[in-house]
Amino acid sequence: MTHDDVLRAAETIRGRVRRTPLLEGTALAPGLSLKAELLQHTGSFKVRGVTNRLAALGSEERRRGVAGASAGNHAIALAWGAAAEGLECVVFSWSAASRFKLDRARALGAHVDVDAEDPSAAFIRLEEHLAETGRVLVHPFDDPLVMAGQGTVGLEILEDAPKVDVIVVPVGGAGLVAGIAAAVAPRGVRVVGVEPTGEAFNAIVLDEKSNRPFNPMVNAGAIATADLIKGKDYPERVNRLLGMFSRFCGREVYLDNSVFMSERATGHRNRAIGHLMLNFGMVGERIEESLELYFQQCSVLVNCRDLAIMGATLANGGVNPITKVRAIQQPLVKYLLSVMLSCGMYDYAGEWAYRVGIPSKSGVGGGIVGVIPGHFGIGIFSPPLDAKGNSVRGIRVCTELSERFGLHCFESGFGGKKLQELLAPTRG
Repeated sequence: MTHDDVLRAAETIRGRVRRTPLLEGTALAPGLSLKAELLQHTGSFKVRGVTNRLAALGSEERRRGVAGASAGNHAIALAWGAAAEGLECVVFSWSAASRFKLDRARALGAHVDVDAEDPSAAFIRLEEHLAETGRVLVHPFDDPLVMAGQGTVGLEILEDAPKVDVIVVPVGGAGLVAGIAAAVAPRGVRVVGVEPTGEAFNAIVLDEKSNRPFNPMVNAGAIATADLIKGKDYPERVNRLLGMFSRFCGREVYLDNSVFMSERATGHRNRAIGHLMLNFGMVGERIEESLELYFQQCSVLVNCRDLAIMGATLANGGVNPITKVRAIQQPLVKYLLSVMLSCGMYDYAGEWAYRVGIPSKSGVGGGIVGVIPGHFGIGIFSPPLDAKGNSVRGIRVCTELSERFGLHCFESGFGGKKLQELLAPTRG
């Protein structure tokens, strides 16, 4: 699959799929643009690859119909494309997949099989079905025509942002990132693939290839980050840590010693994570000291107002709106918010980004920090947690705020009253 393949795909799908806009400005952060593929006919980029693949079918292949496997987005795209072409369509999925998305595929005329327990079993059932029926496989990512169709996203980005130097692409099966890389290769644009871990907050899962934890916002990532805090000795490192939190909160913060002693006494799993990372060279030799620093970090005393001010500091480009003290350099804010949106809610992060769309960070103490860039921060505290370690009421509050006031970061054309307008100061 080459750059020329992507160019041919662009001609093939022209007029059949939507040319989506590149959203700029402060929707997430200054200098960051978003390719709004959620505005496609089927709500995702998947329709590009499907359309290019179906266009290549011969008359005999069309008679036999098509089949694929998917948790949702590819299923909808394949069902939509097959309906447009008048083809029979079968999709194999699994019991934990999105029922909402699979119902959409059914409504478009696809037969959806959900008897498999997991993705591997679904693909096995798909292979058996193909052998029995002769239907044509339309793979969600592992097909040159599908990848080339998905790569047309990159061509449109180059047209709308000729000076782009980095494109960050979510990685699932890697079809999209491969297609975009081929599309932009002649221009020398750097393509960075990112993927949320989908792991619990205390998961012992590490990326040995990159020699680091997958996610900076679960325990492994936090321990590795604590190990990076500089200082000539342990007290200086602690003071550096507390100073950073103080700049974010706008006041001097302290440690709760009873919480620290509890964390230290019961943190066996976190010690296991730390020593496993030491084994792979992901952290330095002073891991015991860094673990102590991590336990102290978990014991900083803040209240709900502090959480909101932390969020407001990020919303204000890294400057505390009350003290006017900079807590983090402005160019780094957009990267932090991107990670918060994709990884900040443990293994609920994907659903959170889809339903709520507010860059946020959850904590197992029951707190949530949310950020509406350019406007305000949100602080929530309610200790009862769900199975994933997130505040039950906190999730419900953020979901309602997002829906009622159009706070989703990808929201466009919201017709209701925005919270920013209700909070704006008025005279009289």
